[in-house]
Amino acid sequence: MESRLQEVAGRGCRAAGTLAAAWLSLLVFCAGASAQTAAATTEPRAGDFVLSRGEGIWSEIFAGLNRRDRRYSHVGVVVGEPGGLGVVHAASDDDGSNGTVRLDAWAEYAAAQREFVLLRLADRHAADRAAAAALELGAAAPPFDFDFRLADAAAVYCSELAWLALSTALGRDPIPNKPFIAGRQVVLVENFLLDVPELELIGPASPAKPEETSQ
Repeated sequence: MESRLQEVAGRGCRAAGTLAAAWLSLLVFCAGASAQTAAATTEPRAGDFVLSRGEGIWSEIFAGLNRRDRRYSHVGVVVGEPGGLGVVHAASDDDGSNGTVRLDAWAEYAAAQREFVLLRLADRHAADRAAAAALELGAAAPPFDFDFRLADAAAVYCSELAWLALSTALGRDPIPNKPFIAGRQVVLVENFLLDVPELELIGPASPAKPEETSQ
C-alpha cells in the first residue's frame, strides 16, 4: 500500500512539474511576443503625430497653455524623406529667433526631447495624406506664428501645422470645438491627445538622451 502511495505521489509530482514547465514556457513566449509587438508598433512611421516636451522656455510656456494634460508642449508630423524618417514642425529658438516650419531628421528631433509619444491614424491612406501635407508645409517654410492666429495662413505655430495636416488627411476639421485664449480660437497640443478619436496612442519610441534643448 505504501509503495502504491509513493507511486501515485511520484506521478503527481511529475505532472505538477510538467504543468509548471508548460506554464513557464507559455509565459516566456507571451512576454517575447509582447516585446516584439511593442517594438514593432512603437517605431515611428510616416503620418504619425509626435507630441513632445523639451527643455527650453517655450516648452514650459506652451505646456502651460494646456488645460487638461500639460505633459507635452510641442507637436510635429513624422514624414518620410530620402535619408530616412523626419519630423516637420514649427519651432523657434528660445530668444524667438529662427522661427519657422522646419524638417529635422527623426534621430536629431528625438534626441532633443525630454519625452514624447506617438499618435497614429489607423487609416494608412489618411496617414499618407497627413505626411504629404506636412511635407508641403515644410517645403514652403512659413514663419512661426507668434500671434497664434489660425486665420493667418502666412504663418503657423506647431499645433496649427499639425491641425492643417490632420484636416487634409481626414477631409474635415478634426477639432471643431477649439478652445479660446485671449478671445481667439486656438489649437492646443492636448487636443490631439484627447479630442481626436482617429488618433491612437501608440507609445514612446525610446528617444536618446537629450544633448541639446528644444521646444
